[in-house]
Amino acid sequence: MQNHEEGMEKLLTIEKTINGMIELHRLVVELKELESQQQKTIETLRASEKKYRTFLENIPLKLFIKDRNFAYVYCNESYAQDLKIRPEEIVGKTDSDFFPEDLAQKYTSDDNRIIETGKLENIEDTYIQDGQSFTVHMVKNTIRDEKGNIIGILGMFWDISERKRNEEELRKYRAHLEELLSDRTAELQKTNERLQWENTERLKVEDQFLQSEEKCQTIFENTGTAIAVMSEEDMMVTQTNPEFQKIFGVLKEEVDGKKRLTEFIAEDDLERMKEDYFAWREVGGAAPKSREYRFIDQQGNRKDISVTLALVPGTKQVVASLLDVTEGHRLEKALQKSEERHRCDSRGDVQIYQPERH
Repeated sequence: MQNHEEGMEKLLTIEKTINGMIELHRLVVELKELESQQQKTIETLRASEKKYRTFLENIPLKLFIKDRNFAYVYCNESYAQDLKIRPEEIVGKTDSDFFPEDLAQKYTSDDNRIIETGKLENIEDTYIQDGQSFTVHMVKNTIRDEKGNIIGILGMFWDISERKRNEEELRKYRAHLEELLSDRTAELQKTNERLQWENTERLKVEDQFLQSEEKCQTIFENTGTAIAVMSEEDMMVTQTNPEFQKIFGVLKEEVDGKKRLTEFIAEDDLERMKEDYFAWREVGGAAPKSREYRFIDQQGNRKDISVTLALVPGTKQVVASLLDVTEGHRLEKALQKSEERHRCDSRGDVQIYQPERH
């Protein structure tokens, strides 16, 4: 009996030993798998770090990192070259080691403000390289740890000196143009005022035309603005006034009910006019539509005509008001040529314009 109990005890001991070995083997396998995963993670991190450093070294920006005491802990190759050092030599240095004291104090003041506010800032700064002053666009932001605590400053900047010079040249050029424009002749001013007055008067006439049917006919026949009433669907002219007939050199019976307005449009403007018209119709013609087109009169003369379209409420009719601006354009072009000749003669210096003698 005693031998049987001893045998059972030995068997239990062996079983426990075997189970322990199996558990140990399992732990060894898990440990190896964990080590393999850690190795892969390390390799991934190394590859990521390599890519990160490659990116930082090749971006076309100057880049640096400072700690909370404003000492450098990193800079990329581009910034290091400007300072004539190797990137690793910047560690522990401050701006006072590289820049004049007033500029270094300004940089430190900016850094301190950013750390206090915790906000990103865009700054236009002065930057000294090889004794020369440049204008740079600086972006500075805080660096935080995993708990959100600010542990340093990240800065990057690039040279905008050329852009600033171009902006200054553009400002001077605009000022010069404004000076030239202020010297425009009284004749052009009078022409503009006359066109504005005529346009105002035309809008008044159109408003009266739409408001009063009784007054409409009188205005229609006697206004100095050419008017054509036409079908909204196909632009067939149903009625014209004497001014319309005068501009195009036609008789009332030759046009009314027989011609479409498009038949008076110059071929090179026809498609544009149709596109504008149908686009206006698609939005319901809610507001008057004014555009300028080239027309051809009965004698084949080309004319610049400003056309304003308005729907007649409650009907399928459209009122087209036409204003001949050909002469105004001719005067404006003549004045522009005179102004261009004045610019060419000036060559940057003010000279008195001498009119041509015929």
